[in-house]
Amino acid sequence: MWINNVFCRIKQYGDKPSFFFERPWIVILLNVVISALMLVLYEPFGYKLQNWSQLGELLGFTFIAFCYSFLFFYLFPRWFGIYKSPEKWTVAKNLLLLSTFLLLTGISIFLYDYHIISGYTLFGYGGRYFMERLFTDVFGVFSIGIFPLYVSYLLEKNYVLRKHLDETIYMVEKSEYKQLENKLQIPHLVLTGDTKDSLEVSPDCICYLESSGNYVNVYYYEEGKIVRKTIRTTIKKVEEQLVSYDYLLRCHRMYIVNTHWIVRFGRIEQGYRISLQDCMDEIPVSRTYLPHIKEVMHI
Repeated sequence: MWINNVFCRIKQYGDKPSFFFERPWIVILLNVVISALMLVLYEPFGYKLQNWSQLGELLGFTFIAFCYSFLFFYLFPRWFGIYKSPEKWTVAKNLLLLSTFLLLTGISIFLYDYHIISGYTLFGYGGRYFMERLFTDVFGVFSIGIFPLYVSYLLEKNYVLRKHLDETIYMVEKSEYKQLENKLQIPHLVLTGDTKDSLEVSPDCICYLESSGNYVNVYYYEEGKIVRKTIRTTIKKVEEQLVSYDYLLRCHRMYIVNTHWIVRFGRIEQGYRISLQDCMDEIPVSRTYLPHIKEVMHI
């Protein structure tokens, strides 16, 4: 049971929205410059810059880093339309992209090191030295490459924050929250799933609903606090059950919110977000549902 809970939590974290690098040339430049500087200054994994020949080797390393950085942070986002649909970009996709970038860069660095610098042929594949060299080069790329990526992330996050400083955060005054909660204690809605699990709750007490694969987490008010109930179903099926309640709105492919409990709405570094009464999590709003949310909130 605890394994399933851990897996569900990891999946929920991976499905959370994440922003992509808006300035790819910054990432590319940092990957090349910082990686080269770390090789020169710290001389990791036996590399030393002592003559013109080793300078040529360094230029080869940086050229490979440039090519893969250009491919992953400039070409791929345009080929796959990441910039056109940033709301679909998640933490899991981001980690997969960065890990693949580091892995392929490491393998290419190894091939360059093994064949071009050391002069080994294909007949040397599979031996102990081959595997040790492969592991050392790939591990070295991961160790060094994480640093410029992290610096790029911090710079991009600061850039997006400054870019959206002029965005207005709309505060919603709700003096009737506790009154609403106290009045509506009689459940008159039954949310059903694909199994025998169900939830009987007042729709007004629902705070928000979150999709998690083949499950939906329902967060609702009970005895003055927010509790969670997980039902085996899809958010599409739940949305069909809530069609009669126009204040329960789809705001994202993974979320439905109760507009009665919205206390703040606005744009931050990762896009538009909704804050709900007594809720620590911020709910993302995708571009698809943004116009309807603004219309309902009279923005």
